[in-house]
Amino acid sequence: MTITTADNGTTVTVFAGQALGVVLPADYRPPTVSGVALAQQSSTGGYPTGQPVSALYRAVAPGDSDLSSQTDNACHHTTPPCGAPVALWLVHVKVLPAPSGTGQTVTVTQIDNARTVALRIGDTLKVSLPSMYRPPTVAPSGPLVRSDLTGGYPTGQPLLVRYVAVAAGQADVSTISDGDCLHLPTPCPSPQVKWVVHVTVTA
Repeated sequence: MTITTADNGTTVTVFAGQALGVVLPADYRPPTVSGVALAQQSSTGGYPTGQPVSALYRAVAPGDSDLSSQTDNACHHTTPPCGAPVALWLVHVKVLPAPSGTGQTVTVTQIDNARTVALRIGDTLKVSLPSMYRPPTVAPSGPLVRSDLTGGYPTGQPLLVRYVAVAAGQADVSTISDGDCLHLPTPCPSPQVKWVVHVTVTA
């Protein structure tokens, strides 16, 4: 989801794990965020760079946050300052918990390596792998939110992870095998095995 000057004064709702973009004209300052529900991931442009504002936030926890900005002008910083009007911009963001899997559950295992999986928002992806695999990583993280994790290296227990599809997009869920002998001063020659599934989430 991306918000602009047209969203000034509104409240937008996103799920934990989703990304929220902000695009504003170049005369706006880079936005500030209040509250703990949003975390800034990147921000470019805005006064005084002469470039449009482009900022990205991640919903990291259920709760409320405010995104705010205002226009600025070089003449505001002269002596005496000019009387050019200042436009204020404020959007309230409500972050809801990631929805529990309300749709189907798709289970992938070791034999699904390199497979492409199609999900819809609300579906659950269940990853079931042997204990030698590390906990997986998800890149990019927006479409999938991890709901639970057990086992995997170095616990000695089978790896079981569930992800809930919360936003449309594409992501790779990947991991690699590991073993105690690989961490010795002279590592063992046992090869590490990579595993990945490509996930496409649609609305």
